[in-house]
Amino acid sequence: MTPLANPGDYEIVGEVSAVFDDGVAHIEVEGFSFVLGSNDAAGAALRTGQCVGFKLHQLSLWDENI
Repeated sequence: MTPLANPGDYEIVGEVSAVFDDGVAHIEVEGFSFVLGSNDAAGAALRTGQCVGFKLHQLSLWDENI
């Protein structure tokens, strides 16, 4: 995860850890798990073990225990 110029924006490079029949893929990077739907992958056929990169805009984190 590399921060970009705008606060909350990141360049993400990670590994596809799982791909499901509906095209949803889980991407693992630095202890985080991101979920990409088939629309998010711009038509790419993602497969387990593949290295992928994408830009994430306006990431915000919250604590679910508050």
